[in-house]
Amino acid sequence: MNSIGFYQSHLDRVSRSFAFCIARLEGDLRYWVSHSYLLCRILDTVEDANWVDPTLKQKSFSSFESFLMVLPEPQEFSLWVSQFPELPAHEYTLLQDSYSIFADFHALPPTVQKKILRSVLNMSRGMKHFSGASELRLSTLAEVNQYCFFVAGLVGELLTDLVSEKTPTLGEHSYLSAHHFGLFLQKINLLKDQLEDEKQKRFLVPSRQELLASLRLDAQGAISYIQSLPVSEKGFRLFCAWSLFLGLSSLPWIQKGWSLGLLGKIPRIITEKLLGRVERVIDDNAALLNLFQELMPTLPKHVVAAVPKANLAWFPKVYEGALPASHLAQLGMLPS
Repeated sequence: MNSIGFYQSHLDRVSRSFAFCIARLEGDLRYWVSHSYLLCRILDTVEDANWVDPTLKQKSFSSFESFLMVLPEPQEFSLWVSQFPELPAHEYTLLQDSYSIFADFHALPPTVQKKILRSVLNMSRGMKHFSGASELRLSTLAEVNQYCFFVAGLVGELLTDLVSEKTPTLGEHSYLSAHHFGLFLQKINLLKDQLEDEKQKRFLVPSRQELLASLRLDAQGAISYIQSLPVSEKGFRLFCAWSLFLGLSSLPWIQKGWSLGLLGKIPRIITEKLLGRVERVIDDNAALLNLFQELMPTLPKHVVAAVPKANLAWFPKVYEGALPASHLAQLGMLPS
């Protein structure tokens, strides 16, 4: 199997912020999370690549799923890689090394492999649903929630599953808040990347005001998730808390950038101070909540809109995961 150094080098190239957070995990958990994250990034590459033929994109999703079920022959895998359009250098490098990542997946302990497989297959099926048209355009907040659910909420579910391998007491009660955590992080990304996404004909923010308003509920779920994690899992608590608080703190800078037509980014010195503050209180749930309330920006009032029933017949067929229908309704995925 590849070393943790192999995984860290790829993480550093594709996502410095998450690479920094993941490096605080320890032992098997760090390896499993690193591995899972890169699998998801390979899947992101399938979704984000500039495919000329949508049929090839759909076939690429199907091939990805088949590689998780059975490791292909190297020649078959090389053919899959060769069909991708031109990619950014870091994505191409990851794709070139991805055969060994799939091989590592098939060498993981069976229980870990099963948990990763469930979430990543759900993610792939969801991405396929949203990638069926030549132009990705979300028209309602419900659709934004559904999209974020598949590309990020499932990551929260997967992380909970992986931590439960080491801490069985972290069970199903955490799935709902874990999804809120994932939705919060992805919505921050949508707001940050809106200008660039729309240049690439990816219209993921139908209403910036509605999306901003929905962040409050997701952020509250995220802090609840972190508070539910055992103090003994300090590395994982820190991994999650850094991601949440960086998202909260970056929001004013994202909004400032949007008003100027620029990419808004939190200054490095503020980031470094924030990371230190979070680490100092990571074992204290009350102090974490106080910091959360301090950093929570003023957001528009959120009005919960009804989820239309007509266009949701596909959802239960695509998602085969841990959440019951009642929780999916609370997340804005299904009618209540």
